[in-house]
Amino acid sequence: MKRHFFKLACLFSMVFLFGCGDTEDTAIPTVPETDSLLRIEAHVEQLEALEIGIPSDWQKTKDPVERAAYARYLISIGRIAVSLDLNHIYTDEAVIQAEYFRAQLIRRFGDIPQVHLLADNELKNALGIIQTDAEKNAVIKAHTFLFPDAATLPIDGEQFPVLPRITHQEELAKIRKEDPEAWAEHNLARLIKLHGDIPDVHTVADFMRIVELGLPRTDADCRTYLAKISELSPEGVTSDEYYVKLEAEFQLGMNQTGLPRCRLEVFRKAKADGIPFDRIDWEKLNLDPEDCQKGE
Repeated sequence: MKRHFFKLACLFSMVFLFGCGDTEDTAIPTVPETDSLLRIEAHVEQLEALEIGIPSDWQKTKDPVERAAYARYLISIGRIAVSLDLNHIYTDEAVIQAEYFRAQLIRRFGDIPQVHLLADNELKNALGIIQTDAEKNAVIKAHTFLFPDAATLPIDGEQFPVLPRITHQEELAKIRKEDPEAWAEHNLARLIKLHGDIPDVHTVADFMRIVELGLPRTDADCRTYLAKISELSPEGVTSDEYYVKLEAEFQLGMNQTGLPRCRLEVFRKAKADGIPFDRIDWEKLNLDPEDCQKGE
């Protein structure tokens, strides 16, 4: 755990390490005035198109942009195995480690914007790119989203509070409203972290995604979800899982009236308004079953 937080702290240190050795490198045209991150993407595209090759001693390539591109490509084709353990350090070479860390985050949390903000931050630091205050604030938000238990975050030698006015659930609710696909990816990563990467987890996550995006679902899908979520969480479900449970039951003709129907409507409104489910004060609502209308 200590190494994990040390690594996260290192994300924000201005480290710029170059490879050593005088090995001749495969020449890749560079455009100095072009943003380094865009150059990396361009090199990766060339590699994917087989327009350029990778030298055997690619880790000693003098241009850090090329090293990052090689690492990203080799990871994408499985030539570099990626550990889910964020404490695992693949290399001491900063730009390569930045791409390795990106792959670790994607495996753990999904291919979502917050992952790339955090990985790009490490990459920019490794490349010696000075970031604006707006970029730093975006990184803090991304860090809060992915690691909600961290109290403070060191940036450039100072301790910054991690958005005390915005909780993890509030950030999730905002993403849920603005980018439900990203929310669904995060939910899958959450379930995998809790229960492992097993078929039942994907079945539950896929159904929750369908509900989240308002896609068509069959009665059989609803029954499967109800069975699988009970097996995965026999001692109780989260608010998100309970909401989807109510949606599935409602489609199957269950809970058309009464308190379950009232709760379903409250969940639907909170979701539409971007309000975290954990902010719903059920006692204050004092729901009256007679006030719940039957049907849509």
